[in-house]
Amino acid sequence: MMGFSLGDFHFKEEVDIGHFLTFVTLVAGFIWWLYSATKTWRQKSLEEARSGALRLLLKFLREAPGQRMELQPLYDTFQSDANAKLRRLYCKRRWKYESFQHFEPAIYRLHYEGKINFLSPTQIVFRTERRSYDSWKQFVPTDNDTTAIVAILISLMNDPSPYPSGLPEVAEAAMRLAPNECSKILREHLAHGDEQVKRRAAMLIGRLVQEA
Repeated sequence: MMGFSLGDFHFKEEVDIGHFLTFVTLVAGFIWWLYSATKTWRQKSLEEARSGALRLLLKFLREAPGQRMELQPLYDTFQSDANAKLRRLYCKRRWKYESFQHFEPAIYRLHYEGKINFLSPTQIVFRTERRSYDSWKQFVPTDNDTTAIVAILISLMNDPSPYPSGLPEVAEAAMRLAPNECSKILREHLAHGDEQVKRRAAMLIGRLVQEA
């Protein structure tokens, strides 16, 4: 019989450091890609849900008597189990606001986008085409008034908060009093380096541009 011993075998203990580092880099790159892709998908899904929630809130508001509702009943209507299917349809996922405090920013966003008006601090109304009540419009602005309103517009355009209160109304006033200067301001902010400022300008332009 042939005999053998462990001494007859030789094990290569060295590891090619270059191959090892390449392997580690590939694994780390894959993990980072997976993390980034998952984060992007979640953010997109969340934004779609929020946009769908806004559309559903407007649906409830349009269907309300007089197209107006108090904020608390609107919140309760949206959150109710009876409307779970509608939330799923509009939001593409199971969605509820975490609390009334998380619901309020959505209302301010609708107001900022010109979809609703506040009748009181707690009641809103669906914004339809503005009716003409020219008979009571007696204010005659001066040059100083125009300068002040344009300055307020610039200040609100650069406000760090997501939805500066009163910006759409101030922009409309500025466009009526100083259309050329207001247009210049919007164009400048549309080319701004800050994405939030650019989106703000784009939404205002959408409201103020003449329909073909």
